[in-house]
Amino acid sequence: MGGHIVAASLELRPGLYQGGLAECGLVDGISIADYLMAYTAAAELISGVPLLDAPDKDTFARTLNERVVPALGVPGSYTSRGRQFDSVVKYLMGADQAGNDLPLRVQGLHRRYLLNMMHRSRDLEKEPNPGLRAASTVHIRYRIDPGRGLNEDELNARVRRVRPAKDARSPSLNPVYSERTGRLTVPLITLHETGDAWVPLSLEQSYRRRTIAAGTGHLLVQRVMRAPSHCGFDGETREQAFDELVAWIERGVRPEGEDVLARDLSRIGLKWTPVLYPEDPLFARKTP
Repeated sequence: MGGHIVAASLELRPGLYQGGLAECGLVDGISIADYLMAYTAAAELISGVPLLDAPDKDTFARTLNERVVPALGVPGSYTSRGRQFDSVVKYLMGADQAGNDLPLRVQGLHRRYLLNMMHRSRDLEKEPNPGLRAASTVHIRYRIDPGRGLNEDELNARVRRVRPAKDARSPSLNPVYSERTGRLTVPLITLHETGDAWVPLSLEQSYRRRTIAAGTGHLLVQRVMRAPSHCGFDGETREQAFDELVAWIERGVRPEGEDVLARDLSRIGLKWTPVLYPEDPLFARKTP
């Protein structure tokens, strides 16, 4: 099942399940909307184009193509401002503590570069998408590599912040779209790809932090594949994860996973990646 459904079900219905397997990585729920709006707000600031003021989706789409793309370029053909934006996106997607990029992030971004820029009604009472109504970037601390002509303090001070509609994230009134707590009561295995630009690995990192804070980190095992896809694990890998989840539930055998919060993520996912992509930075080292 998808990560949002799995994590929300386990947290909101404790005692109903014996365990969970999230085959797609949206485990931190509403954080995906926060990520997409943070992505859009960064594009607005760095391009100099008022994206968040677009009155409707058609105007928003025209603005993207006629003004944002010329200002930023596209992956593989960025302008100088586009390189600033890409550096910000690198961290939004989960670059490690040392600033190293996730394997195949750029390849995954090709598929989602413009699709990740989201129109949201200025009147949230008229916004039909509950995820966008609940989106917030107030808590986002943007990062950017040094030497890009835009420093982090300036970036965080100038970027437009998005706030949720009243009660849109309320645990009592709208629990599915409230923030996850990490309060697991049963084992959970998650599967994720390094270069998924729609549901980035940063959501796995965020949920790991929540479980650590809740004292349930021992109930979460996360597995990562080095790929630019979304929900791209093959059947054999999923079946293995399910079998090991059953063994964990029935015999207490906790399976192996990844440390998604490691300082160096350059080798993450090697165990769960059957064949490296030629674009993978480790491809030449692993190929005879």
